[in-house]
Amino acid sequence: MRWQILVALGVVVIVSGWVLFQPRSNAPDLVVARDRLVASDAVVALFSPGGAEGYRFTSIPDRGWVWERTSGPEGKALPDAIIFNGRQYLLRIAEGCFIQLPPVRLPLVPGVTLSQKLVNQRGLEDQGGGRYAYDIESAEFGRMGTVPASMRVSEDLSSLSSGGAMLASTGEPPGPIWPGHYRMNRASTTERAVAEQLIATAFPSDYAEIVIRERVVGTTILSNAIFGPYRIVVPEACPNAPTRLANGIEGGQSEGLRSSPSPLRFAPGTTARIDGAQETALKLRAPVELFNALAEIGQFGTVPATSTSTIVAAINGGGFLAFQIDACTSRPWFSC
Repeated sequence: MRWQILVALGVVVIVSGWVLFQPRSNAPDLVVARDRLVASDAVVALFSPGGAEGYRFTSIPDRGWVWERTSGPEGKALPDAIIFNGRQYLLRIAEGCFIQLPPVRLPLVPGVTLSQKLVNQRGLEDQGGGRYAYDIESAEFGRMGTVPASMRVSEDLSSLSSGGAMLASTGEPPGPIWPGHYRMNRASTTERAVAEQLIATAFPSDYAEIVIRERVVGTTILSNAIFGPYRIVVPEACPNAPTRLANGIEGGQSEGLRSSPSPLRFAPGTTARIDGAQETALKLRAPVELFNALAEIGQFGTVPATSTSTIVAAINGGGFLAFQIDACTSRPWFSC
């Protein structure tokens, strides 16, 4: 009889413990699904840090990642992808043509560029319904010089129970970095293959470089402002695709251009000459009306990239630009 009582008590304890520790919802299962998703062999995150444009970040552990700008939060990918191949950070200038960048600051992608385990997040709060919130230090995801500040991240895991996406949002404007809205899925076979191919074939090209400061010509808007310095690169692998670099190549959670086609046209040949241009005796800060007059009656030809004069040039896309060349770095295919 005694042993029967002990067995009965043991059964009661086991059943009570099972009942006590059963989840009240499917939230623990969602957390497991979330952690498995972000730790999978390839993850695609779509996000927008403002709304005017979007980003697509494809992460393949032990291989690298591809970070593309898109025309809108879920639009077509733009050419200037940043690629990390496990060793180098590269900017795509044109198809099959890349230049190497200094180390790039990663964007904030919950679960991907943050700790993968949800339980490791600081100040984790279970808000019910598969929704969680926690705090992060945002400065490491901003541009250089971003002031350290705390930012709240919210994750919505409710769709994972039906095979849907993991959703997340970060902060509210104004904030230390652009707030973002995210949709994360495991990459499809095609998405993974495309990213792997890009990572595997991205090699840096050598490049020549021109540094300029410029004025707006032909308008009174910002007519007294001097912009720059701007870097124009001419890669060896695609010398016919000169490109102006922008601050977006630094990375970080920000909305802005990474690059754009060079506004200057270059004459054919290995000697670096600016086409559709003329040297002037004007200072860069001269009244804009003088530059406008030159643009109307000027005789344009080619100007060497070694010029120290203020130059007025017809630019790609129409209009004119007044600028000075601060530096020119030669290469055999682009000799200053």
